[in-house]
Amino acid sequence: MTTDRPKRRSNLNISESEYQLILSLLRKLALSFQAAYIGSIIMMSRNRQSIIDRHTRNHDYEIDLKSELEIERLHDTITLLKQEELGDILSLLRFPSGAFANATNPA
Repeated sequence: MTTDRPKRRSNLNISESEYQLILSLLRKLALSFQAAYIGSIIMMSRNRQSIIDRHTRNHDYEIDLKSELEIERLHDTITLLKQEELGDILSLLRFPSGAFANATNPA
């Protein structure tokens, strides 16, 4: 019941080698189209990633700047507190009072 049918190609009278050449060229054309299509998608995703990276860098810079300002403010506050404490110590040494005065000046 099986009938051997001839391979159906086209209405053109071409040899087998010419037919294989045409198929090879069509495969190459399809692969080139796919490479161009995928290449553009890859370039768009790289561009999108670079935009995200730029926003991340800007955000990190702003945070680093705020942190630096906060550290500077804390440093100034600590310096001020040290100066006040040193002033209190010096004033106690200049004008002794209470038990400290009695201990240093025996009457």
